Amino acid sequence: MAAAPFSWIKPEPHGIHIVPADCWVDPSRAVDRALVTHGHADHARGGHGQTVATPETLAIMELRYATRDGTTPVAYGETIRLPGGVDATYIPAGHVLGSAQILLEHAGERVIVTGDYKRRHDPTCPPFEVTPCDIFITEATFGLPVFKWTPQDELARDLNAWWAANAAEGRFSLIGAYALGKAQRILTLADTSIGPILTHGAVENTNAVLRAQGIALPDTIRVTPDIDLKAYPGALVVATPSGLGGPWSRRFGTAANPASTAFASGGSDVADGVLITSDAFATVLPWFPYVLAVAVFLFAVSTIITWGYYGQKAWTYLFGRNMVSERVYQVIFCFFVVVGSVLTLGSVLDFADAVLFLLAFFNILGLYVLAPVVKKEVREFRAKLASGEVAEVEPSERAML
Repeated sequence: MAAAPFSWIKPEPHGIHIVPADCWVDPSRAVDRALVTHGHADHARGGHGQTVATPETLAIMELRYATRDGTTPVAYGETIRLPGGVDATYIPAGHVLGSAQILLEHAGERVIVTGDYKRRHDPTCPPFEVTPCDIFITEATFGLPVFKWTPQDELARDLNAWWAANAAEGRFSLIGAYALGKAQRILTLADTSIGPILTHGAVENTNAVLRAQGIALPDTIRVTPDIDLKAYPGALVVATPSGLGGPWSRRFGTAANPASTAFASGGSDVADGVLITSDAFATVLPWFPYVLAVAVFLFAVSTIITWGYYGQKAWTYLFGRNMVSERVYQVIFCFFVVVGSVLTLGSVLDFADAVLFLLAFFNILGLYVLAPVVKKEVREFRAKLASGEVAEVEPSERAML
């Protein structure tokens, strides 16, 4: 009995299994033989018996995962024969340096596993190549049409205008980006005439790999513990996401002149979560956007009513329960409902953060003010406990309470 079409390749929870060759594409756990599309951590890892990838990806994996033994380099366009009569050809994917689509051929059938890829020009890696196949297994992180991509020249203009404005005021421009890929694209877009470029250690280590592979990058300066940042006012600082959000970034700027921050990620002008959810479900349930619209409307109305009630109770507690007091609150509440509906989500969240800060401030202030009262009550309780006026409950009796 003939095998079913494409039964030789199977999706599994930890990777794509090529059955005749008993090997895996981008497995998430260590296996005997792995075909790796590129060096990002959601596709590559160490510990495989044999790692098959482009030379550039293997260089990146050596840096990131100490992958040295059991490596098999495959150049772009090169075809290797795997066990079980499976041929694998590595084709440029245009994602990052060394990234490759893998064309798998067996029993007259052609399957491409793309890994991550992009079709936009990127000077740090060869461009994506369209290749005929029977099945195209692709990443879909940004597959929905709601994701819009800003032209490269516009991105460069916005990046450099932001940096130049900060540099004119002697302010650092901190931008977070993944150490492999986005960080190097930022470097190729940056106008080095504006000022120096400083880099996080992880970014600089990756830069060294790309330079060794012949990729032209502008001069950069590694940020070390003993670096004199005063010598680089207005510099562009390329940090990793963790560096941008952690203690590492606190050395840049002062309270009087804080650093300006940005993050390089995903598509620009991306729609909000509701629209993305609506478009995603609409691909299989065309009527779902109407259901979601009703659900969002009801959620919004119920939220307004609930918080309006909570706020009114707090207001009347502070200012008294009477007609004038309640009407004043209702006018203020309705005003902010209208304002909140016309502001951007970012502005609303910034305002909410400021209010929560004030809430925390007054609570902490209250703790300090009432600390003497608490200490007095604790001393009185301990005195009553010592005199026998308050009886201590035995452990055996506590379980019965």
